[in-house]
Amino acid sequence: MKTSTKLITLASTALALAAGAQIAHGAGFAIYETNSRGFAMGNAVTGLNDDASALYSNPAAITSLKGTRIVAGVAAIVPNVSLDVHEYDYPAQLGGAHLDAQRTNMNNYVAPMPHVYVTRQINDRFSAGIALFSPFGLKSDFDPTWPGRVNNYYTEIVTFEVNPSVAWKVFEKNGHALSIAIGLQAIYADVDIRRDLTGANALGKLRLYGDTTAFGYNVALQYKLNNQLGVGLHYRTHLQLDFDKAHATATPFTAAGLGAVHATGAIDLPASWAFGVNYRPIDRLEIGFQALLTEWSSYDKLDIDIYAPTGMGGKIATSSPKNWSDVWRYSLGAEYQWTDTFALRVGYVIDKDPVDPAHADFMVPSNDRQVVSFGGGFKLSDRATLDLAYGYVLIKDRDIAARPAEGVVPVTTHADAYVVSATLNWVF
Repeated sequence: MKTSTKLITLASTALALAAGAQIAHGAGFAIYETNSRGFAMGNAVTGLNDDASALYSNPAAITSLKGTRIVAGVAAIVPNVSLDVHEYDYPAQLGGAHLDAQRTNMNNYVAPMPHVYVTRQINDRFSAGIALFSPFGLKSDFDPTWPGRVNNYYTEIVTFEVNPSVAWKVFEKNGHALSIAIGLQAIYADVDIRRDLTGANALGKLRLYGDTTAFGYNVALQYKLNNQLGVGLHYRTHLQLDFDKAHATATPFTAAGLGAVHATGAIDLPASWAFGVNYRPIDRLEIGFQALLTEWSSYDKLDIDIYAPTGMGGKIATSSPKNWSDVWRYSLGAEYQWTDTFALRVGYVIDKDPVDPAHADFMVPSNDRQVVSFGGGFKLSDRATLDLAYGYVLIKDRDIAARPAEGVVPVTTHADAYVVSATLNWVF
């Protein structure tokens, strides 16, 4: 029974990390580096978008694209995270040990995020396309001996989405045009979480891992008042990642010669609403605004089951509260066609944090953030262009109080990140 109790504590705190951590750019664990032009403009391209990456921002806009368009590229996210661990005395019931103040830095890494978009105009009214990108993800990588290792020292979630869409131009008259689109979301996700409970209890080292797929849909519309002004709306549905065939390894299982045992769990991916308007006051200038509502309130808890052997607790059902909130992300962007072969772009984003402070983790800090970005578009030929972008992400510091039962030590987090992105565009 003692081992069973320890496994319950293990499960409730460990797999909760799968949805509590964030990659260092988007609040929550969303990723917005899905093409270079859009990223340089702060993703403020929902109202108008004249390349195949519209499949991500607003697939209804692909009805304006002639022929076949191909977009392919990659963004690299480089986070910088440090935690000031505060002096702390553990409660007597947890051993009463003293923790000295110290600074811990997360191990450096580069997170590559590829993207591919292909569109084809079927006729004057219908267009189709397919998008491949990473909509959500995270990675945290600390030294396995750091003071917070009981809570976590390594977490990685990788997602990859295939998103085919069909768009229909409902009407076009006197400069006005209305288009709508619908798409299928097929997402693959892989999770790997590691903790070190050696010295905390008999569970020792723990690893939880698994993969799964999920399906949803997205719908969009674009209304052009004329060639200068466009408004757009894009909805992506809620998805649930059910890890029905996950695995767990821990020291007691290994000592008993069992290897990995069966585990199940689920991670909620939120629905989102993107509203945007883009305006071209003169031929060479475009300005854009986007407001993105992400319904993170769907992530209110995390239920996990670990199927340990009968003599070690049997099926252990756990539930961990998260209580995230719906949040808004506001973006401003501009593009100026400096010459016939070069376009300059800038963007600014305010990204609100959805995490309930009472349940915050310190794997990768989650807090309000601002993004400043810029980039350029280079015409290589009549059929090819190259887009480059750079962004700096400033994340607000956060104080996290000790929660010793969960292995959370008292810290102040400091974080920022930079992003570089390159994308090639072809027209056929």
